[in-house]
Amino acid sequence: MSAAPIVYHNGKFVTQAEATLPLEDRGVLFGQSAYEVVRFYDGQAFALTEHLERFEHSLSVVGIPRVNELDELGALSTQLLERNQLANATVYWHVTRGAAPRSLALAAAASPTPNVFAMAYPQPKLDPMVSPASMRMMTIEDLRWGRCDAKSTMLLPAVLAREEAEANGFAGAILWRHDKAGRVVTESTQANVLFWLDDALRSHPRNEHILAGVSLTLLLELAKRRGLPVVEQAVAVSDLPRAAEIMLSGTSTHVAAVVEVDGRAVGNGTVGPITEALHADLLGEIRRRCAH
Repeated sequence: MSAAPIVYHNGKFVTQAEATLPLEDRGVLFGQSAYEVVRFYDGQAFALTEHLERFEHSLSVVGIPRVNELDELGALSTQLLERNQLANATVYWHVTRGAAPRSLALAAAASPTPNVFAMAYPQPKLDPMVSPASMRMMTIEDLRWGRCDAKSTMLLPAVLAREEAEANGFAGAILWRHDKAGRVVTESTQANVLFWLDDALRSHPRNEHILAGVSLTLLLELAKRRGLPVVEQAVAVSDLPRAAEIMLSGTSTHVAAVVEVDGRAVGNGTVGPITEALHADLLGEIRRRCAH
């Protein structure tokens, strides 16, 4: 990576120090902003179409007009990697509502220009032989807003939950919310959560309570290809001790095994066979799609 990181900022490639946001930017003041993350392997974007579709959805939910960069996001990301001398990286794209006089509601005549910026972070080259990571997690109540299907930058509840988990010696938190059935798992502080429970792969329905992960959607499809039963239904916190395997999925995570929750081992406390199989399937799909 270049000595001074280069970022994309409102139509230009500049050093990170040169990229600034106005103090009255609505993303800064009110969290009215959305973001998306795309993983690149050997210079090739993975699942770019799916990420673009989710980005457009997120912008719509948080009230931001469509920006032109969406039409060139792949090419602009590639240029960003080249300028930073990167081939394997995650590219974070952010769009804010723009700057306007401070007011909860925009004035009827106001039409601020969204601010668009992107940053690239190096990642290791994909190793198809690597095993899933193992993680110890704790459970924490999900205090996020009611539209978690939008990838907005209002991440404070997740930040605080992650910090609480790490302060207690865990890698992160499995979040739960109240519903008519009691306490049910939504996702984790860093990724979606899947369970091998009662001989089926289970995950929370892809609705407003979770982010519909690109990796999650793909993993559910890969599981079906394997002939595994797939059930999109919320799992009760009280059922966690019965889960034979618990796993996380995400753009940066790939597939990781949760081997302990709240001090209790999951299954036999090691990476399970379903987790291993789905992890291998996902890496295989990445290699297939990103082949030169």
